[in-house]
Amino acid sequence: MLLLSCLFAIVALILAYSLKGDKGKHTVHARRAQTALANQSQSADTSVSAKP
Repeated sequence: MLLLSCLFAIVALILAYSLKGDKGKHTVHARRAQTALANQSQSADTSVSAKP
């Protein structure tokens, strides 16, 4: 029982460590949002430059 408790504690610590630094910058949703922002800024740049 002590062995199982120690194993659970180690797994829980590893999980907490792995999630601690996760900011979500490299997820599919974040990349999609960055692409959408880039497309909006490009379309805004072309609309500004197209005006005389």
